[in-house]
Amino acid sequence: MDDYKFVNFDDSMTVVNRIGDVYQELNGRSFSRAHELAVLYELARGACTLTSKEDGCILDCGTWFGKSAVVMAQGLKESRIYNYPVFTIDNYAPDKGILEHREMLTIDKDFDWIEWQKENQQPVVFRSIVYRLELADYIVQTISDSVRYLKLFNLPVRLAFIDSSHDIGTCYNEALLIKELLVPGGVIVFHDRDYWQVDRVLKELIPDDNYQIHDRLVIWTP
Repeated sequence: MDDYKFVNFDDSMTVVNRIGDVYQELNGRSFSRAHELAVLYELARGACTLTSKEDGCILDCGTWFGKSAVVMAQGLKESRIYNYPVFTIDNYAPDKGILEHREMLTIDKDFDWIEWQKENQQPVVFRSIVYRLELADYIVQTISDSVRYLKLFNLPVRLAFIDSSHDIGTCYNEALLIKELLVPGGVIVFHDRDYWQVDRVLKELIPDDNYQIHDRLVIWTP
């Protein structure tokens, strides 16, 4: 288990913060921390980690307001590896559990999440941000159950971010299905390694701890 080494932390954070300004303006939200998003940006840009220059798409499992997808699309746009887009996958099921994370999102105590969600639907806000940042050519938005969708997916993958349902079955099956599609040197990134369900999946998939970590991210090159 190694720590992730940034290629250029300051430059990557500048990009992430610029995207963050647009999110704040358009009422987008995210559970990912800025420095975690900087890792995804660098990986998508192809600046590090990949041991092969083979092309492939990028998968974002668990899109919500799409901040992880957007930073990866920005990295893709700046890379020399861009024949495939970022595919985002989310079924956008209403999530009352979001209230448990009020502190992280700086939401007021009396905030009515369900009512707010009716006015700020995630797919709509996400697309607004995508167009504002001129990334429409780099993102394909999919509304679907992730495992069902991945069973039909047959494009090569060079980078995948798993941050959808954190139940063991979904996380494990997403990882196995994506692993079969990875190009040599391709990368799977897991979010929320501190969740016991994700930790259990990681121990099943990678018993030798052969991966990199950064905060709550696990960066695995199978």
